[in-house]
Parts: sequence; structure tokens; C-alpha cells
Amino acid sequence: MKLSTYNPSVQLHNGPDAKVQAFNGGEARTFAAIGDMQGRAAGALVQGIGAVIKAQEDNMAADVISANTEYRARLNDLLYNEENGLAYTQNDQARDVVPQYQAAEAKIRQEVMKRLPNYQKAHTAFLTNADQVNNTLLTTMQKHSYEQAENQKKIVTNNHLTELSVEAQRSYGDPQVLQDILNNGALTIAATYLNTQGMEACKEAYNKFKGTTVQKALELAQANGDQNSVDLILDNFSGSVDPQYLKNFIANSNTTRMDNQFVTLADQLAQQYENAPAALEKAIAGMQIDIPATGNNHGVVAFKQTDERWAGNGYGNSSIKAGGCGPTSAAMILASFGVNMDPAKAARWSVDHGYRVDGIGTGHGFFSAIGKAYGVPMHQSASASEVEAALKAGKPVIAAHGPGKFTDGGHFMVYTGMTADGKIHVNDPGPRNMSGNYTAAELAADMGNNPVYFICDKVLPNAQPAGQKRMLTPVEQQKLQSMVLSKIGQKQRIENMERSNAIEDIKEQAFALYEKGITDPKQFEALAAPYMGKKDYYKYLAAAKSFGADEDVSGMGLLKTSKDGRVSLVGRFAQDLEGKIIQGELSDNDIRTALAAVGAPVDIINSYVKKNQSAHKSNVDWDDVKARLIAKGLKKEQVEETIPLADRWVTEQVQDKKRYPDVSDIVGFITTTALTSGITVQRTKEGRLWNSVKDFDYTRARVYNRTKKNGYSGGAYRADALPGHRVALYYPNAEQPTIVTEDEFVRMMGDK
Repeated sequence: MKLSTYNPSVQLHNGPDAKVQAFNGGEARTFAAIGDMQGRAAGALVQGIGAVIKAQEDNMAADVISANTEYRARLNDLLYNEENGLAYTQNDQARDVVPQYQAAEAKIRQEVMKRLPNYQKAHTAFLTNADQVNNTLLTTMQKHSYEQAENQKKIVTNNHLTELSVEAQRSYGDPQVLQDILNNGALTIAATYLNTQGMEACKEAYNKFKGTTVQKALELAQANGDQNSVDLILDNFSGSVDPQYLKNFIANSNTTRMDNQFVTLADQLAQQYENAPAALEKAIAGMQIDIPATGNNHGVVAFKQTDERWAGNGYGNSSIKAGGCGPTSAAMILASFGVNMDPAKAARWSVDHGYRVDGIGTGHGFFSAIGKAYGVPMHQSASASEVEAALKAGKPVIAAHGPGKFTDGGHFMVYTGMTADGKIHVNDPGPRNMSGNYTAAELAADMGNNPVYFICDKVLPNAQPAGQKRMLTPVEQQKLQSMVLSKIGQKQRIENMERSNAIEDIKEQAFALYEKGITDPKQFEALAAPYMGKKDYYKYLAAAKSFGADEDVSGMGLLKTSKDGRVSLVGRFAQDLEGKIIQGELSDNDIRTALAAVGAPVDIINSYVKKNQSAHKSNVDWDDVKARLIAKGLKKEQVEETIPLADRWVTEQVQDKKRYPDVSDIVGFITTTALTSGITVQRTKEGRLWNSVKDFDYTRARVYNRTKKNGYSGGAYRADALPGHRVALYYPNAEQPTIVTEDEFVRMMGDK
């Protein structure tokens, strides 16, 4: 049994031949109508035929009834045949069902008529009944055709909207193209539903289409990692999606951005601290991270006057599209605080409360009035500095602009917040769509001599000023450290595997040379030559000589014995080793292992270890430094007390920059940094730290005890800022820093 889709219902028919049928909610009703009609027609027919029978033949009545029965049966088969019944045609196939029915009915009528007796009254009786049946069924087919035509329109419309949505996803990075696609969808919906279902149904269908399309565009941009397009879509169309969806999406997007930031940081730190994992924890402890902020609107919903949902709505003697910038701006702010508000509702509120002034626009009192009514207070201001302070605090502002960049007349726009570079982000609701970031000077040029602002007195619930940073939490520090160590470990595992494979390859090549009877040491040494300068070069070299004919490593060109019997390291290996020592890349143990692998004697090994140790020490002529400082006018006491700080700085230069500062560099450091970077030379009470200047920089300062009691053992030589408003104090004879609060640190630095 074929079933149509229109208003389905099931009618149960009792009796021995009962069947369950469903057709547009009307099939059962049609059969019932036919039955009722048959009852009435049968009565009339009997009366009409009775006179004929009495006047002519008794069998004519039976012929007419038989003809009507055949007629109805054939029409029933025409409409409800399970294989090709016209009543089961759907959608576009039902386009011509009425003329098909009419042609078939006429043919059936003519064929049945031919089998009737050639009596006028018999024909009349048959035709009377047939007309009644036909009128009923023709109406049914006309209704079916119309309903299926509507279904087809819906199918075509939905298919077109689906194609538009797919096209929008392909063009998600261009807001103007996306808007054009949405407008096309609005026209398509209106063409389908406006005449039959009215404007409200059209708006409802468009809202669903727009919301779904924008959501899919956002999700695709997010999946592709295109955060710039995500921000553009939100800046222009955030008012088109469900507020809860928007909230969740932004939260997920910010989480993704934070995760990506951790991955990037982990990659950078893994490269920087691969050979110094001990310093990693300290580096992470003082690290700041960007606070992710999805979208440039700082949590403000974006509405446009040109949105098809309300663009054509009246606003006084104008429309929202032409003159509704005030209600649209107010709706942005109210909706951002969770109020169920849009430009259409805001415009009606303005008109109903007398704030729409025909020929002028929206009265200034509207904004504070509607804000108060919905629990989002605003106040009027003329101060640009107050506006800037409000934006930095996460409070949006409505600005009344005059003729200029944004409008030829008056225009209200929303300032959503400040960007990292100090610009103001503008949500422009107008047809020009000038939303973007502008300097305060650019905006002031459009304000005229009498600027008018309406400042929101509440902080946006989702305000996230761009460019803001924060310290990592302890949990985040641990997470980042684990990621870095994992990356370092992974890299080392790869390097170890590559090194092992290379060494095995060298051994195979060396064995091949050995099997050929080659004894030239240089040919064996050449196998390791491509790895000169790489970490653990000695391991490659050892593999190369593993099958050498001469077990005397001196034959490899690495060691040279002089006439007086002294042995020295020569060749590229010696050059490479000297370079790594100068760069500070090797530990003493690294040197011992490398030289032992190539057969170097103990005295050679010890000599290179001493070279490495001396390279890590400062050979500064401190007497010369002191003399130069005194010549510059510093007191001897000041000079003596800055030397420890300078000595530590020299060590840091050697470790970080792989160079030895000369005397001029050290003198410059003391005179320009040690005595001025947040530290005064004021003497304090015994056991106290130096005083700090007012704006003490915890991250750079080096703090020394100014007393000479017990040398400098009573004073810290360094103070570093820590998360949670804490300070780490480093003392010369302590392995671990002392942690104090910032308040405690300030008290220690003062004279109280």
C-alpha cells in the first residue's frame, strides 16, 4: 500500500474485507463521502429508474446500476491502484494529476455509456450519478495536486537552502559573500512561504536557516584552525546564533587557542632547554601566557540593521534598515547581558515609550531608559577619557557619530572594547558595515565638538580584552613542563635511533673495507667525516675504526707524538673538541668519554678537562674594574658592594651568550644597571635589604645586603616575582630560595 505524506491518518474499516488505508488524511474521508453519496444517489436512482421500469423494461434498472458500479470501480482503481494510482503520486509527479484524472474519467465514462441500453432516461440516470461521483473525486484530486505542489516547493526550497549553506561554508572567510548568501536564502524563503504562511513564518524559517548556516561556517573555520575567520564570522554574525550555542562555542574556541598556545610554547622550550632541563622549571615558573579572546567584539553580540529578520520593520516614519541604528545598538548591549532582545523589539519599545522622533531619529534619553528597564544601566557622558577607561574595564559604549566616515548624517554605533595595540573596536550596525578597529583620533574626528556617549555601567559577562596576559597556574606549569620534557624525550629517542642506525651503517662500511684488505687509516676515518660537528661524534669515529687494520689510534690521524715523546690531539677531531669547549657545550664527563673512546692517554684527557673547567670561570681583573669605577667618582664602599653582583652577571653572560665580557662591559653594567635598576644605594639597618625605588621591578632586580656583617651572608643577591603575588629571595649560602609575599618583601625593602 502506498502512503502519501500529507497529514497522515489511519481509518479503520470494520467488516470481513476490512483494510487499513492512509492517504493525506483524506482517503478515508473520500471513501466515506463516496459511500454517503452512493446511498443518496441510489435512492434517487431507484426513484428515477422505477418510472422507467414501469413505463418500459424491468431490466433497465439493473443495467444502470451495473453501469454505475463499473464506473465507480474503474475510478477507484484509477485513483487507488497500489501500482500506479493517481492518489499516490507525490511531489513533482503530481503536477499534472488533475488533467490526467479528467482525461481518464472522460474515457471511462464514454466506455461505460456504450454498454447501456439505448434509452435516454437510462443515460440520464447514469450521468446524474456519475457527475456526482466525479465532482467529489475531482475536488479530491485538485486538493491532492495542490498539496503535493506545496510539498514540492518545500523540497526545492530546502534543497536550495542546503546548497546555499554549503556555499556559505566554502566562503566562510569572506563576511560579505556570507551575507550575500544569507540574503539569497531570505528571498528564497519569502518566495515559498510568504503568500501561504505569512511574514512571521518566513522570519522563523529564515532565523533557523541563518543560525544553522552561521554555526556550520564557524565550526568549519574552527576545524580548519582558521581563527581569523572565526573572529570575522563572530564579529559580523554572532547575533544570528543561539546565545547558549555562542557561549559554548567561544568557550571551546578559547580552550583550543590555549591548547595551541601550549603546544607552541612547548616546541620553543624544548629547543631552548634540550640540554638544560634543570633550568626548565625555573623558566616556566616566571612565564606569562596570553589570555585567549575569540572574536574582536569582547563579548558583545553583533546585530545589523540590514538583517532580513527586521530590516523592513517600520520605525516611526522610517524603517529599521534606514533609521534603526539606535535600537540596534541598544539591542547589542542588552543581548550581550543575556536579555532576550533584538533590534525589532528595541525599536517597538522606543516607539511605544515615545523615544522615536520622526524626522530626527532616536532621542538620547532612550538608551538610559531601556537600559534601566532591562537591568543594564547606562549613563550619558561627553568624556573621551571616561570612554577609554570604561572600555578597558569591559564596559561597552554607544557613541553618537556625526557625518563622516560612517554616515552622511547621524549614526549610533557600539564601542565594544580596546585591542592590544590601543585601538577601539567598533560594531557598526549600519548598511555601510564599517565594523573594525580604529584609533581614538579617527573616531573623535566623526564626533564633532559636542561628543555624546552612552556608557554601560556593567562589565560584560564575557569581556576578554585582547592582548591580556597572566601568569601560569601551578597546574598549567606542571602541564607545560610535562609537554616540554615529553618533546625533548621524543626528540632524543629519534636522535638516538638515527645515531644508532648511522653507527651500524658505518660499521658495515668499515667491515666492507676490512674484507677488501684495505688498511689505510684515512679511508676508515673518512667514514665518520660526514658526522663531524654532530653530538657524540666520537661514537661515529669509534665505529669507523672498529675494523681498522691498525689498532694504534694514532694511525687514525687523531694523535700525534713529538720527537721528545709528548702526545697531542690533532686533526678535525681536535678542532671540533676545542670549538665545543669554547661554546660551553660539553661537560667534563663528556670530554673524558669522548677522548677515552679514541684512545687518548690520561694526561691528554686531563688537559682538556682543565681547559673546559677554565672556560666556565671568569678571569676578570677585578682590581682594574674597581680602579675604573673609583675614577668615575664612585665611593670605594659602593664599588666593593657591587662586585658580587657584577661577578654573577659575568657568569650569566658566559652561560647565556657564550662570551666573556671585557672590563669595559663590566664597568658599564655596574654604572648603568647595578646601581640604577630598581636599587638605591641607601644604607639600612643591620640585616635589612636595600631600599627599592617606588616602581621596583621584581623580575630584573638584584638585591644585596648593604651591611658588612658576616660578609654578604645576611642578604639576598636576587629577587624574582612568582605567581600568586609571591617573591623568591636567593641567599648566597642557601640551596633553595626563600619565598615571601609581595607585602612582606616591600616591608623588607623599606625602613619601617
